[in-house]
Amino acid sequence: MRHSIHLISLVLVVLMIVACGEVDEAADDSTTTTAVPTTEPTSVTGTFTEDCTFTHRESGVSFHECRNVETSDPRIDGVTIVAMSSPSAGTFEVTNDGGGWEGTWERQSGLGVVGVGQGTGGYEGLKYRYQGYPPNFTFTIEPMP
Repeated sequence: MRHSIHLISLVLVVLMIVACGEVDEAADDSTTTTAVPTTEPTSVTGTFTEDCTFTHRESGVSFHECRNVETSDPRIDGVTIVAMSSPSAGTFEVTNDGGGWEGTWERQSGLGVVGVGQGTGGYEGLKYRYQGYPPNFTFTIEPMP
């Protein structure tokens, strides 16, 4: 039972890490986010405001859908699918109107959960990184080397 509680907690932590969704009550829903490649790294903090939902299991990998991160960068907003290949590692995919992010995550001693990915669509050519402990994380977007 104790192992199950720790595993569920870890799953929720990981899923919340890659969850994306900026909360802005005054935002106009008709506005589309457009990717703007930058030559300077952008770093913002984000707080996960909602738990992730288990969707299915396939070949021993569990899949979860996450949403809602409060942050100032709309490129971090979106629907996130997290695949857990083990309790401490897996992959993630974030999609939104401007593009997306695909990458891997792992739990690292002293650093919390760390994820690294690359941009797709409008974010192609950019690198995405997050690090932290739930519910607070730092997200960094920068040009690919």
